[in-house]
Amino acid sequence: MRDAMEKAWSDLVATARRSVADGLVVGTSGNVSVRVGDLVLVTPTGVPYDRLGPVDAVAVGLDGVQVAGRLRPTSELPLHLAVYRGTGARAVVHTHAVHATAVSTLVDELPAVHY
Repeated sequence: MRDAMEKAWSDLVATARRSVADGLVVGTSGNVSVRVGDLVLVTPTGVPYDRLGPVDAVAVGLDGVQVAGRLRPTSELPLHLAVYRGTGARAVVHTHAVHATAVSTLVDELPAVHY
């Protein structure tokens, strides 16, 4: 299980860093998580993704209780846990893309679209 957790954390960090490189998050906005069995690895709050390392891993149970890590999980942990509890999702990437954030200030509801 330890190897799976280390691999999952490494993949999570790479995904978080890519979200910055792709312009999907600014600063420390947005968050990423991955489910490994009954545990959820999640980005910690307030840490720039380029500074995340192996010692920064944060793990919580599906009940939200932190079981590993010295940093606090993202404040949007309840969103991630709701997705895991209600779906078969194995990972969540929650971005705060500039354009999406701007649109969210202009309208109350967006129609579902697929390009």
